Amino acid sequence: MAPRTGSRAGVLSIVCAAILMAGGGAAVAQRSGADVSWQDDPRLERKITLAQTRVTLEELLRVASEEANMFIIPSSEKRFWKVREVPVSVHARDITVREFMRQVATLLDFTWSRAGEDGRWTYTIWQGANARDREARALRAKEEERAAQLRRGWDTLTSSLAELQKMSPSEIEKTAQADPLLQFAARDPVGRPYTALIGSLGPAVIESVLSGQEYRVPFNRLPPAQQQNLQDLMSGLRQLFQKMDPSGRAGGDQTEVDWSRVTVRVSPAPEGVAHSEMIPGGLLGMIGLSGDPALRMMSGFPILDPTSDVAKTLAKAVVRVNAGEDPQSVFEQMGREMMETLRGGASSKQDAQKTDSSELDPLLAQEIEIQPKEGQPDAGGALADLPEKAGLNVFAEAWRVPGAQVRTQKGRVVDILDAVASAFRCDWELDGTSIRIRSRNWAERRAAMVPKADIEYWKQAIEDNGSLGVDDLAHIARVYTPEQLMEMMMSEPSLGGNLGTLMDPRRKRALLFYGSLDASTLSALRSEAGMDPRRLSPTQLDALALLLEEAGASRREVLVEGARMRLVEDAGAAHFQVQYPPEGSLTIPLTFGRRGAMGARGGASQPEGDR
Repeated sequence: MAPRTGSRAGVLSIVCAAILMAGGGAAVAQRSGADVSWQDDPRLERKITLAQTRVTLEELLRVASEEANMFIIPSSEKRFWKVREVPVSVHARDITVREFMRQVATLLDFTWSRAGEDGRWTYTIWQGANARDREARALRAKEEERAAQLRRGWDTLTSSLAELQKMSPSEIEKTAQADPLLQFAARDPVGRPYTALIGSLGPAVIESVLSGQEYRVPFNRLPPAQQQNLQDLMSGLRQLFQKMDPSGRAGGDQTEVDWSRVTVRVSPAPEGVAHSEMIPGGLLGMIGLSGDPALRMMSGFPILDPTSDVAKTLAKAVVRVNAGEDPQSVFEQMGREMMETLRGGASSKQDAQKTDSSELDPLLAQEIEIQPKEGQPDAGGALADLPEKAGLNVFAEAWRVPGAQVRTQKGRVVDILDAVASAFRCDWELDGTSIRIRSRNWAERRAAMVPKADIEYWKQAIEDNGSLGVDDLAHIARVYTPEQLMEMMMSEPSLGGNLGTLMDPRRKRALLFYGSLDASTLSALRSEAGMDPRRLSPTQLDALALLLEEAGASRREVLVEGARMRLVEDAGAAHFQVQYPPEGSLTIPLTFGRRGAMGARGGASQPEGDR
């Protein structure tokens, strides 16, 4: 092995010098793809050993530079921040620098170039235009695949409901004994009106949802049968919540819903959910109700593909609770089953497709045992023992997959790799004596990346203020995509607790409205007297009208002479308070209860969310 530099300061000096050399005018001597084909630098034949779990590529190359005593760096250009920060896990023993560089570039579809002078080359990794095009195509392909999957799910749902309507009561009774989903749909006090409501959605509503548009209609404009289904569903849910929580907190205070104020929304799956590794398959959309505070927790219902494990598990749990079983034990079991769905969806398929050992590469046919560390967040980390146990190096993307877990594995290397790939939803391939592991959703995960500097900024804001303020949340709602929000919530627990507000579509819309207001308007809203909402710009009034509708009032009803609007904080939750003649009053929530101040963190300017 090549000699190591003597200290951390030595490592930093190597990296700093390399960055200066790469960006300070030295000629680019040659460029290469993943093959690392230079033959005039003997340092590339030096052997290194690495054991790095879920680090950025920049951190990995810093360690590799120390091991090899040479300059191996990511591009320092601002536009290549994702190259520097892409998460990786590498566990390799006695691998040449050349092979290490080749495996990294192949895994990530990046390119190496070098600059400097003979014997002192600096090697820099970056992403070329062709690779960016391939990434964009992969992202589009995933979006098209998801759209097709959603359409298949809706087709399955509508055909299943059509078949149910054809069945006679006796057929339903006979079949339901062995089918919890049918029990839920045909006999359960929640499932029966829910199923009837979903079945009454016409093609226009479904096409609206499939095109990504929300379908909205006041309750009073629904056909009488749909109105009755919704009211029966509310009644069934209140009964269910009463069984789950006899205190009544979950189901509200039994106040009657003023249906004349209610708006019904049928919308696509919440933004960001399709990307999220946290949400299992089967979610086709949502039905939401707004306009009356009496709705409380009963204001949103998922629309699920009836063939999905999630739909079956949830339906079975509701039927069991309504049949008198203990709600806590039922839903604890449901939670465990959901986690198993998250972890092992492909395991039975793999068992059925096991390859005979005689047909395998001998490296994959070896019998070994690995013991992943508890809570290992990525596939590469779970396979950290492979270099020692099987003589195989591991090069892996290291996206965090919540809920994924791999316990002690004993058997053939190929079967262990399949089990890990199933748990972490990734693909693997053998290349010589190295295993490369890549997420099936790698392009989506890259699109959702958030600069580490941004995450550190928001973590510091929470540490300084106790939580993120309204200005912070409004800024975050504006600059980050829903997928980036989900990525931040998954990667940092402290952010997850604060960004949950932005997962509520109503509050997110209110925060975006808040963020559109200038300083003088905010000052007037924060005053004791408040301001006349009619002074807002036409665009702001349009946004406010939607928020008013969700609160159960119309634009014509509220925006009248004498109306006042204030921004207040009550019991730690920020909200707009609107009062209007003769005695009307409504609240537009901005945040959940929190401890922080309303203003943004002082000091450095807020991050702008690089893509």
